[in-house]
Amino acid sequence: MQMRVLHIMSGFGGGISSFIWNKAKSMKKNEISFDVLTYDDCSIEFIRDIKATGGNVYKMVNPKKDGWVLFWKNIDKVMSEKGPYEIVHCHISGYRAMPFSLCAKKNGIKRFAIHAHTAADETKEESKTEKLNRKLNNQMATQKVSCGIKATKHIFGEKTVDSNEVVHIPNSIDPIEYTGESDVISLKNEIIGDNRTSIIIGNVARFHYQKNHKFMVDIIEKLASKNVDFIWLFIGEGSLQDEIKLQIREKGLEQYTRFLGRRNDVNKLYKLMDVFVLPSLYEGLPTVAVETQAAGVPTILSETITKEADLGLGLVSFLPIRHTAETWANEILKSNSIIVPSDEIRVNNIREKKFSNDASAELYQAFIERKISHYEIN
Repeated sequence: MQMRVLHIMSGFGGGISSFIWNKAKSMKKNEISFDVLTYDDCSIEFIRDIKATGGNVYKMVNPKKDGWVLFWKNIDKVMSEKGPYEIVHCHISGYRAMPFSLCAKKNGIKRFAIHAHTAADETKEESKTEKLNRKLNNQMATQKVSCGIKATKHIFGEKTVDSNEVVHIPNSIDPIEYTGESDVISLKNEIIGDNRTSIIIGNVARFHYQKNHKFMVDIIEKLASKNVDFIWLFIGEGSLQDEIKLQIREKGLEQYTRFLGRRNDVNKLYKLMDVFVLPSLYEGLPTVAVETQAAGVPTILSETITKEADLGLGLVSFLPIRHTAETWANEILKSNSIIVPSDEIRVNNIREKKFSNDASAELYQAFIERKISHYEIN
């Protein structure tokens, strides 16, 4: 009999929907089906691939706009009529997960998994709300899923890290999409606009406080002061984009930067990059770091990011975000000496570590089928 999983996510377009989508595309047909309950509109392609598993996408009403009574009836209707569900996999945590936990209990769904996707902001003192949310997560979750140890610590607590009760499932990719040849010359002409032999530095991230774009501006300014010939590619959108553009303009750094917005060809853009930089204040396990290693791009990450993001290919270095922009600039300049492993080695490595979509989906299926209750990313 086909097992049914109900995924609960708040929005579409980020790492959570990518996790669900990649698992759906790689799931063995006729064994496990996905339903998705979300506040957001989803792409036609996402809905198509969810339906291919035998499931569907259902939109929740917003309790703040439409009231809690209608919201409850909405989620209860899905859980009572669209199942029966083997498990509710909740990608929302803390007090916001409580209605889903209660509704699952009401409908006799015994397995309620909370998924840890994000780590703590180590630059700030922990709030009372975060402590409360951690207690609630441990009370609500009959099973615990996580992208990495730092996310586990933040969402479930430090004791849980060594408890052997968390299934760590990699944020996976299709590594083949990031290998092979690409029309680098055409892309370079499109983006750079000339025949410069500049160092090309990349960042793929939404413009949000978490991603630390202001510090990136400091690094750009430091590289410029060293008379380095470089171009910094900002790929992504977000609420802070205009503010960062203004800082770049006020500091006279426009010649060193390109703002590319949201792109659907990031796998090709990696081929342009000599080095990738992600100085995030906090992360779970950033999928972009897996992508850059698949593409063979030297990658500099902040030490706030879990070490599980390093796939052992010799491409990753970690730096403290409390260090100066000078330190980061010097590390960028050292990256041209890194020896990049072949496409075959990178692909095999990613598969062995279960960061490929197929391997990660097999791991997830084993979790759904109760064959595993614990897994560590090695």
